[in-house]
Amino acid sequence: MDASRDPNRIVKPPMSFGKKRWTEIDKRVAFAFFVLHFLCIFAPFQINRGALSICLALFIITGLFGITISYHRNLSHKSFKIPKWLEYSFAYCGVHAFQGDPINWVSTHRYHHQFVDTEQDPHSPIHGFWFSYITWFLYESNGSISEMIGRHRKLDNACDLEKQTFYRFIRETYVLHPIALALILYGIGGFPYFIWGTVKRKITSVIVYLISFTYISIWYVNLIDYFQVFTSIFKK
Repeated sequence: MDASRDPNRIVKPPMSFGKKRWTEIDKRVAFAFFVLHFLCIFAPFQINRGALSICLALFIITGLFGITISYHRNLSHKSFKIPKWLEYSFAYCGVHAFQGDPINWVSTHRYHHQFVDTEQDPHSPIHGFWFSYITWFLYESNGSISEMIGRHRKLDNACDLEKQTFYRFIRETYVLHPIALALILYGIGGFPYFIWGTVKRKITSVIVYLISFTYISIWYVNLIDYFQVFTSIFKK
């Protein structure tokens, strides 16, 4: 195994943007991230009822069905089984959430659980709030997309998805799908639909997802613990 990808080797990522060397993938991700935020400036001037409806609908479809139900619970944790056509449909919804293809997302999340809150965690909180929530995917050392993909393939922790043609196809053509959706929205409703259906919706979904996930995780764990205690009492 390549020493640079050894999961047992502890590597602390540099915490200064000025001291790190960005890969080409890092630069493209950073550029896209900047463009998305820049285009949000035009959102207040391109608002109408249809655009807001599209934003809300796609927020639910891509965020709830795509990321929460598919990427997270179904693919990453295998919490439940559904027919393949429905699994692929939900996963394709997640493709448009602008959080990566299913293989990369699932692999990163499983890697996170394997080394949670350690140096090997891809978005470890020990490096601070901004690193764990935002800048972790811009770091070459232990955090960039290119490095993480390399580590995941070595760890082979998403082989169940890599064996399936559908997920390999999505990985190879990932960027084309959000672009196609953006063009369709522009063709239907012009610039307002493009801004609110792609740019504004994606930025909003990431922010809301991060905030809500923090609270829901706490409530969900407490609810499950309470439910287990409650049912155990009645079983007795």
